[in-house]
Amino acid sequence: QEQFLGLIGQESPIWEETIRKKTLTLEKVLAWNPAYLAEVFSRIHILTLASAFHGYPEEKIAIVFKAISG
Repeated sequence: QEQFLGLIGQESPIWEETIRKKTLTLEKVLAWNPAYLAEVFSRIHILTLASAFHGYPEEKIAIVFKAISG
C-alpha cells in the first residue's frame, strides 16, 4: 500500500494526500461512535477480528471488546 501510494505521489502529490485522507484504516474505525462499532464488529467473524487486530495494542483491542460486548 505504501509503495503504491508512493508511486501515486510521484505523479501527483495532491492525489496521494487525498487518497490517504479517504483511506479507511483500523485507527479511523476505532475512533467511531461506539454504537456504530458495535454494529460493524458484530457482523464480522471473530477469527477475522482476531487476524485484523493481531499485534495491536491492548487499549485498542479493548475498544473492540467493549463494542462487541455492548
